[in-house]
Amino acid sequence: MYQNSRFSKSPSAKRRNSPVPWRGLFPALMLILIFGSVSQPAQAAPSQDTIWILPKLEASPATITLCPNESTYIYVTYREDQYRASNLSAPVQGQPVSGMTINGTVSNTNVAHLVRATTTTRTWRAGITALFRIVAGSSFGQTTVRFEAEDILAPLVGPNGENVVLIPPDPLDVNVEVKCEYLVQAFSSWVLPGERQLYTLGVLTAIVTPDGNGHFSNIPATMSSSAAWVGPCPGTSTIQPSTADISGYVGQDKFTAVINYQPAQTSTTEGCKGKSSSGPGQPEPLPFEVPASGGTATYSNHILDAYVSVAGTTIIVVIPLGP
Repeated sequence: MYQNSRFSKSPSAKRRNSPVPWRGLFPALMLILIFGSVSQPAQAAPSQDTIWILPKLEASPATITLCPNESTYIYVTYREDQYRASNLSAPVQGQPVSGMTINGTVSNTNVAHLVRATTTTRTWRAGITALFRIVAGSSFGQTTVRFEAEDILAPLVGPNGENVVLIPPDPLDVNVEVKCEYLVQAFSSWVLPGERQLYTLGVLTAIVTPDGNGHFSNIPATMSSSAAWVGPCPGTSTIQPSTADISGYVGQDKFTAVINYQPAQTSTTEGCKGKSSSGPGQPEPLPFEVPASGGTATYSNHILDAYVSVAGTTIIVVIPLGP
C-alpha cells in the first residue's frame, strides 16, 4: 500500500504544532491600554465656582425737605450685581432674587412719619421698588428714615450649578427736614372819625424764613400807605410809610408772630381852611396767629399819635412758599 508520509500527520501531532489563537491577544491589549491612555486625556471634574450677589438700596429723592404738614412720596429700590468668585471684575447675568420686604422706620416721629408703604415685585434686573409716603409734622425739625431689605428670596444655585452667596445690603438712611419759607402780608385800614373822614390804608409784606427750630426774629417788612378824605371840604394827606419787622415761631400747628411798627410821618392839609399839619403816627404792635400750613386772620388795631387814637382793622395773610 502506498502512503504519503510526508503530508500526513497524526492528530496528536497537529495539536502540538498548530498555533494557539489567544497567545498574541494579551500583548495587543496591553499596547491598546498603554497608548490609549496617552491619547485620551482624563475628563476634568465639574467646576465648584461661587456666585456672589452684592445688593444695595437706593432712594429717590435722596433727601427730603417739607413744610409743616406737607407730604411727599419716596421710592426705595433694591438693586444687585452678581460676580463669580473666579472673576470679580466682570458682573454675570445670574438668576435674580425673586422677592423681599423693604421696611422703613423713622427715628423721630414728631418731625415726620410714614403713612403708607407698598412693595412691587419685578421680573427684570432693574430692582424691586417700594413706595413710601412721608408726612411732615406740625413743627420744624430734622429726622432720619432708615430703610432695610429683609426676607430676601435668593436662588440656591447658579445657572450652571454654582454655589450662591448673598451679602445682605446695608441699611439706607434718608434725611428728612421740616422747614418752610412764608409770605406774610398785612392789609390795614384806619378811619379818622368825625365829619371829615380820613381813610388810611397800609399794606405790609415780608418773606419769613424760620431757622431749623422754627424761630425767626426782626424780619424786615416793606410798607406802602395811602390816604383819602371823604366828606365836606376834602383835603389832602400824604403818609411817609412806616417800617416794621416781624418776630415769631412756627410750631405745634401754629404760626405765631408779632408785627412791630415804627413811627410814620403824616402831613395833612384841610380843604376848607387850608390849614396844614403834620406829625408822627405809629400803629400799635400786632400779635397774630394762623395755622402752620398757612391761613388768614382778622384783628383790630390802632394808630397812636400825639392827638388821637385811630381805630382800624388788619387782615393777616400767611402763605407757605415751600422749603
